[in-house]
Amino acid sequence: MMLVPLAVKYLLKITVGLMHAALQIDAKWVQEPDLLAIHRGAVAEQFVAQELIACGPSDREPELFFWVREALNSQAEVDYLLAVGSQVVPIEVKAGAAGSLKSLHSFLASHPHSHLGVRLYGGTTHAEDRLLHLPLYAAGAVHRVFGG
Repeated sequence: MMLVPLAVKYLLKITVGLMHAALQIDAKWVQEPDLLAIHRGAVAEQFVAQELIACGPSDREPELFFWVREALNSQAEVDYLLAVGSQVVPIEVKAGAAGSLKSLHSFLASHPHSHLGVRLYGGTTHAEDRLLHLPLYAAGAVHRVFGG
């Protein structure tokens, strides 16, 4: 298991617009109904990272981490780990309404001190077991939901 600062995984661009420019995304794609799914969800992950950083506590430098488990024939990765108070909140980003949450379940099973995981996706708000499902536009509220 590795806990890695997010900057090691990939460089966060300043805005989603600059990300589009860096990836040379054709302007006509902006008219697509599923804009966040471009580049297999990278735009959705970028948006969530920006929101988590922008809406975090103003009294300290923002930090985002991600988690990787590299086991033989069993790799898992959680998009973001967010420290809120004394809690570590695992966050998985899905551009659409569907998608597997095996890595998020794996993290929660191996870290019982993390009581609740978050899925940010193209769906509606609901809770089940140890997961809170929130629409992507609510990414900025995660700190407040967990008391941060």
